[in-house]
Amino acid sequence: VTLRGGGKSGTASIQVVANPDTLVAREDGKVITSLTTEAGETHKLVMSAAYNHMSLISQNSCFTFSVTGDIGTITSDGVFTAVKDGTGAIPVTVQSLPFTDVAAGAWYYEAVEYVYENGLMQGTAPTVFQPGGTTTRAMIVQILYNKEGKPDAAYSGAYTDVAEDKWYTPAVEWASGEGIVSGNGNGTFAPNDSVTREQMAIMLYNYAAYAGYDTSIRGDVSVFSDGASVHDWAAEAMSWAVGVGVLRGSNDKLNPLGTATRAEVAQVLTNFETIFGA
Repeated sequence: VTLRGGGKSGTASIQVVANPDTLVAREDGKVITSLTTEAGETHKLVMSAAYNHMSLISQNSCFTFSVTGDIGTITSDGVFTAVKDGTGAIPVTVQSLPFTDVAAGAWYYEAVEYVYENGLMQGTAPTVFQPGGTTTRAMIVQILYNKEGKPDAAYSGAYTDVAEDKWYTPAVEWASGEGIVSGNGNGTFAPNDSVTREQMAIMLYNYAAYAGYDTSIRGDVSVFSDGASVHDWAAEAMSWAVGVGVLRGSNDKLNPLGTATRAEVAQVLTNFETIFGA
């Protein structure tokens, strides 16, 4: 940062610290390490952080609050309300995600954290991830393309619905050229169609083969109540995805024809990266 004013100028550096070594809680300006309270009382906690003995600029939105011991509730901005007598704790952690729609207790939190921190997925806005939003075929291809460092890919015009000036065109051209994706058989790619779970399995299966990962493992999709709904052209990829654990069912269903939400894609990508150490 360069500062100018009053005929003088200077420079200052800004350091962003994601993992401070000290967290401090205050109430009414006083440092606290414990609370003595009664049911119905509220306490406003104000958090700050330090790193290497240096105070950091922080605010409550930078932290995630929770309560153990079933003694009360706490809001996202640090207001604790006791609901009964007892002993418990108020764990506070640094919020590593900028997304206001990804709660710390959500089943997909760690997956979103992983894909965000590793540059695999971004938000739909600076503070919005939209975990329940749909994921398109172009988005999946772009994620894999980003993972490979965005290699050069010449425009071929192979798909009539992939124009040269679209944001996803280089990714589609690269993935198509490497055999990771193919079109719909009629000269189109359908980049804006919501990706189904079996389509995603095929893309990851082909990408795994391209990257030199093991694609020989097979799983039994028939153990799922909807396993028979897997299309023949997706059977091998789905069997592999189930076998290695990239795709996991829910409530006895694999849901191969269902669309994948952004949260589900984040979890699948996290599974893939964890399994193959990618």
